[in-house]
Amino acid sequence: MFRNQFVYAGISGVLLACSGSDPGNPVVVGYPDQAATNQEVAGASGYNPVVAAPDPPPPFSTPFTTLVPNKVQWAGVTVELLAARLTRGMGGLLPSQVYVEVDLRIQNLGAKTVDYQGRRSWDLLLSDGSRKLSENALGLLIAPGDAPSTTLRYPVPDDTDLTGAAVELNTDDRQVEPFDLALDQAATSDPLVQLTDLQATTVTSGYFDYQIANATFGKNDVIGGLRAALNQSVLHLDLIVTNHADIDKFLDLDGLKIAIDGNSYSPVRSDNDLIDPGSSTHLSVVHTVPDGTTTFDLLFPAITGDRTRVTVNVANSVPYQP
Repeated sequence: MFRNQFVYAGISGVLLACSGSDPGNPVVVGYPDQAATNQEVAGASGYNPVVAAPDPPPPFSTPFTTLVPNKVQWAGVTVELLAARLTRGMGGLLPSQVYVEVDLRIQNLGAKTVDYQGRRSWDLLLSDGSRKLSENALGLLIAPGDAPSTTLRYPVPDDTDLTGAAVELNTDDRQVEPFDLALDQAATSDPLVQLTDLQATTVTSGYFDYQIANATFGKNDVIGGLRAALNQSVLHLDLIVTNHADIDKFLDLDGLKIAIDGNSYSPVRSDNDLIDPGSSTHLSVVHTVPDGTTTFDLLFPAITGDRTRVTVNVANSVPYQP
């Protein structure tokens, strides 16, 4: 018998050859005595190597330098685009995930608080046609007149290009007219007009005089804080209503209808009040009007018989001035 010690591919062992054995195929006795790194050894039966985790990709934050600082109206707020960037491994986010971050400022133009705390329906639209959902909500509760800032964060592929991208403004139920706020192209708010056929008009019907102080028409109801439903526009009327009866009279503006192509419709929002004799009060009513409508009639409440009718031509309008 002979004995010979060897080291091969990280394994040390002993060769033993006994009498009667085949000298060309000695018996191998021995076991690894150190961690093996050679791929040949790692594949050996019964050996499970420990593989070190790869280093995370390097962090970065790259501003989108061709951004256009657009500012548009949306329902009862303005939305201003402040900045956008591609980022990875920053601010405690997943070290291997690329994100698009978009900074926005939102100002409340109305008289009521706007609750955007849980809103997550402002998607990122990329030029390749893909839609990316934000990982976080807007997280804002905006008092009248306030203009806080927030950042929306979108997980995206590593090779994302923001050229031609936009943030789509929408409601949680996605049942209104969306608005694409472009990142690198000029964006203009949807037009809002005053209807001159109604502006400063007084209508007498039943017990009341209706002085129309304001009549706006468009996709945004800035005064009421509404956005038009899909394929609709919003008609908002502010009225000064006077009771010319000699007793108190209750008025519900749900009775102020709109007639289009022979069909009449109730308002989507309306005020009501008990008005003292000879007194006046401010009330509002909101209707939706299908896109493509050129004329409609307002039908004012009547005591008996036919309602007082006012015909409105949508083309007779001027830009709204708050």
